[in-house]
Amino acid sequence: MSAAEKLQAYEVVCDTSVEQNWLDARMQGVGASEIALVLGEAPESWGSVLSLYARKIGKYERDLSEIEAVYWGKKLEGAILSAYWERTGRRTEKESLLLRSTEHPWMLCTLDGRTWEPENDRVRWPLEIKNVSAFKADEWENGPPPHYYLQIQQQMAVTGERKATIAALVGGQRMVWADVPRDEETIRRIVYHGSRFWERVQRRDVPAPDGTEGSRRALQALYPEGHGLVVLPATAMDAADELEDVKATIRALDARKKLIENTVLAALGDAEIGALTDGRSFSAKTTTRRGYTVEPCSYRTLRLHNPKG
Repeated sequence: MSAAEKLQAYEVVCDTSVEQNWLDARMQGVGASEIALVLGEAPESWGSVLSLYARKIGKYERDLSEIEAVYWGKKLEGAILSAYWERTGRRTEKESLLLRSTEHPWMLCTLDGRTWEPENDRVRWPLEIKNVSAFKADEWENGPPPHYYLQIQQQMAVTGERKATIAALVGGQRMVWADVPRDEETIRRIVYHGSRFWERVQRRDVPAPDGTEGSRRALQALYPEGHGLVVLPATAMDAADELEDVKATIRALDARKKLIENTVLAALGDAEIGALTDGRSFSAKTTTRRGYTVEPCSYRTLRLHNPKG
C-alpha cells in the first residue's frame, strides 16, 4: 500500500492530548484497546462485552484514573519509548492522534507512537507501549498475549500498515519487544465481530451478559432502579430452578468447608502451624483487621421468592 493509500485508509478524529475530546470521540466507535472485549479474548478485569456496550451508549464508565497500573503506564510510556530506541537502534516518535478507518468508520485506534529504521524514515509503522506486571511475564514468552495482539492488528487495519511493533517493560526491570506482521484472517474476524457489535450499539440491542463482575456492574448501570411488573418467559422457570439448585449446593459446600476448617483448627489448638506427613501444612496466624466505614451506595439485589403456602 502506497503512502497516499495509507493516508486515505484513515482520518484523524482528534488530538488525544485534550483528554475530554478524546474520551468523547471514543464513544463514536470501538478502539483498538477495546476490540478484545468484543471478541471475548480480554482479561476478566477489563470487563465484558456488555460493559463495553453500556459505556458506548453512555450508561456506564469505568473510572481508570485511580488504578495504579494505568497511572504508572502513562508515567513510564516516555521512558519505555526511549529505552526501545536505545535497545533497537530504531528511531521513534510519540503520537497523540485518534484515527478512524475510512472503510469501517466504527474502527478507531490511538497509537502510542511510530518507529522506523534510521536508514529509511519514509517507512514508519505503529509502535505500541506497555508496562506489564511481573506476574504476567509468562504471557509474553511467545510474543504479545492475545488481547494485545488483537489491539495491534486493529491498529494495522486502521492505518493500512503491514506490520506493527509492541514493546513492553515487564516487572519494571526487563524489556521485551516484537514485530508483528499484519494478519488478514484476524483482521477479518475483527471486522466481522466489530461491525456486528457496533450495529447492536446503534440499534440499542443489549448483548447477553456473562458471569463476570463487569457484566453485573453494567446491568446495575443500565437498570439502576426497578419499576412495575413484567411477566418473564417460560424459560425463566428453568433459570429459577437452576438458581435454587446452585444455591443449595453452595450452602452444602459452605457448611462442609466450615466443618473441615473447624476440625483442623481444633486439631491445631494453640499451634500456629500444623505439619502433614506428605509435606503440606496448615497455618492459622492471627490477623487484626482495622475497622472502616463503607461509602454509601445504591444497588439492586436479586432474590428468588417462593409463593406463600
